[in-house]
Amino acid sequence: MAVILNRVINRFSYLPVDKMKDEEVFTMIHCYAYLTRVDIYQERYFKGIVNLRHTLDYLEIALKNTDRYDKFMMVSGLYNYFAAVTLIKYPVFTPFFSIAPKCNRELGFNLLNKCSLMDNVLIKNESLYYLMKINYQLEENYDKALSIADQLLVRYPNNMIYHFHRFMILIEAGRRQQALEQYTTMLGVSIKAPGLNPLQRNHLVDLAKKRLQKEKINIAI
Repeated sequence: MAVILNRVINRFSYLPVDKMKDEEVFTMIHCYAYLTRVDIYQERYFKGIVNLRHTLDYLEIALKNTDRYDKFMMVSGLYNYFAAVTLIKYPVFTPFFSIAPKCNRELGFNLLNKCSLMDNVLIKNESLYYLMKINYQLEENYDKALSIADQLLVRYPNNMIYHFHRFMILIEAGRRQQALEQYTTMLGVSIKAPGLNPLQRNHLVDLAKKRLQKEKINIAI
């Protein structure tokens, strides 16, 4: 994936930022953001800071034009929320944020909620997905997260990723019996889940099974 993203970056990086189309600016932000997430996950913090630094010129355009382009509003929401969280969880990034645009956790949360009401299906679904994760992983608002998961699954009943997160929400909320029932649902869905190969489907089921075992929940029930 990193190789593909770097190819995309190389395709547009020669263009002056002020001459780029909105979609091209969004693409550059998306590519650098993904690479940064991978770097942070793999604890390559310096490389992550370098990739974050590359996003600044493109990010400024998005943050100043949230009402001009729906994807800019989503980017602004994600930046404001996750930048604020990152400052708390990863102090190593503090020097970077001294030169980065100011961030506001509440503003980011509100913008993502606004995006979740849009007619654009892509923006709506992406925003709902992030809000689902934010609510149970960071805000500990399990009821809201569960409501969003159910909303997504009404539209995409065979989406294994949504089913997995619904399982995790129930586990984190301490709803053991409902989590076990959700695991059973995942087993059935995994047989026909689109967009994932058998290895990927089995991986999500295995993660859920291991979490049940960790919580000492009897799968045989």
